[in-house]
Amino acid sequence: GKLSGGQGLRTVFSFGLDQIPAGASITVVTLDLWTNTENGTGTVDTLELRPLIGTPVEGSGSSSSNTSDGAGTGVTWNSRNGQTTTGNLWSTPGGDFGTTVLSSIGGFDATIANTARSFPSTPDFVAAVQAAVNDTQPLGLTLVSPVTEQGTSNRYARFASDDSTTSSRRPLLSVTFTGTSVPSVG
Repeated sequence: GKLSGGQGLRTVFSFGLDQIPAGASITVVTLDLWTNTENGTGTVDTLELRPLIGTPVEGSGSSSSNTSDGAGTGVTWNSRNGQTTTGNLWSTPGGDFGTTVLSSIGGFDATIANTARSFPSTPDFVAAVQAAVNDTQPLGLTLVSPVTEQGTSNRYARFASDDSTTSSRRPLLSVTFTGTSVPSVG
């Protein structure tokens, strides 16, 4: 999305995949999100799920600018971990992400809170998860809305985070896989 001052907004995710056994073959992947109880603004255009390059650090605060409440402790528009030294900055403000659209959802009215939004499985989404599993790395993702980001209007969506008090509304990455049979011991 974009704030009225032109500042862009993007959502980033990092999912640990260590519960998926080595050698598993990923067959289906979906991502379910809920719009937050704090409404967004306006109507956002298509949201694209893209692979994030590099692992972000989750902050410890409420995302406010209050430094005593965790500001600067995690990922920002300019930094993957809240630090301002060169090695911690994204190559491009807004995050380093791949060009492949892993999945997408159509635009929607961001002022409507508590609504499920689901990114469906695609071959590219499955391949991204498979690569992360094979490399024993977390799956980094970001949401990009190219049309919304090009505009000058104040339009953005808010999504519930993994800190949501309603656990059923936290981001949910669902992964179906095969090849996990346990050998018999006789």
